[in-house]
Amino acid sequence: MRPRAKYAVIYRHRNEYLVSVMCRFFHVSRSGYYGFVHKLGKPEKDAALAQCIAQQQDKCFQTYGYRRMYLWLERQGIHHNPQTILRVMKK
Repeated sequence: MRPRAKYAVIYRHRNEYLVSVMCRFFHVSRSGYYGFVHKLGKPEKDAALAQCIAQQQDKCFQTYGYRRMYLWLERQGIHHNPQTILRVMKK
């Protein structure tokens, strides 16, 4: 089970059991759990980029890879690292 799923279970039951006990039970760190809780209310930092990439992927029938998408974004005036584009496309 991924740590993110474990953190969600701990968050759901945080009023019933002690967080430290649940973290020990699931073999996850408390700091990781509190980092997860801290990020809950925040939107994703690359949401606008992901939306732009998704629109272009729909137009090109899902044929653009991250390298071609990088070149297309550069021509549009949107400058990002190719690895960032790869990470966003994997999501």
